[in-house]
Amino acid sequence: MRRLLGTALLVLAAAAPGAALEFSIGGAAGLHLPTQQAFRDVYGSGAVFGLDVRCIVLRNVGLSAGIMTLRKSGTAVSLDGGTEAMGVRLRLTSVPLIVSWHIPRGPVSLDLGAGLAYHDFEETWAEDGGPATAGTKWGLLAAASVAYELAPRLSITGTLRYLDISTGRPSLLTAEVNLGGFQVLVGASWTFVR
Repeated sequence: MRRLLGTALLVLAAAAPGAALEFSIGGAAGLHLPTQQAFRDVYGSGAVFGLDVRCIVLRNVGLSAGIMTLRKSGTAVSLDGGTEAMGVRLRLTSVPLIVSWHIPRGPVSLDLGAGLAYHDFEETWAEDGGPATAGTKWGLLAAASVAYELAPRLSITGTLRYLDISTGRPSLLTAEVNLGGFQVLVGASWTFVR
C-alpha cells in the first residue's frame, strides 16, 4: 500500500511541475455513506479524511492521486433474535487514481472524473483485538468536484465520489460484503503551479 501511494505521488510530483498547466495539493474531510444495508446496519455512516495531489496536464484533462482513510466502530448483533452484540472496528484506507475532465469558468472550476482505487481493509472484533477479516481490493470510482478560488492560489473544494469496494467475501448478513458507497467531502487546495 505504501509503495503504491509513494509511486503514484512521486510520478505526479516529478512530472507535474514541469509539464502541468496547474499543480495543486489538497485536503478534505466529510462523510462516507455506504450503499449496502448490511454495512449500514453494523457501522452506519462515518467520517472520511483525504489528501490528494492534482495536476492539469492539458487544458481540460486532469490527473490526481491521493489517500483516503476511514476508521469506524460498530455493533454486530445476533441473527438468531438474541440480545448479544459484539463490538467491531473497521479500518479502510484507499488510494484513488483519477483521470478527470476539467472545466474552468472564472473563479469556479468543475472536474468530472473516473478511475481506480486500491483499498486496504481490516475488521477486528473489539473484545479480541485480532483481525476478524482483512484484505486488499481494486475497485472503480467516479467523482465530481467543484472548486472556488478564494485567493490566487487558495481554493475551497467540494467533492462527491462513488466507490465500489466489493470485497468478494461473504458475511452472516450478506452474500458479498461491499464497503463502498458515496463520499461527500469539503476541503481546501493550494496551487503551486499555474
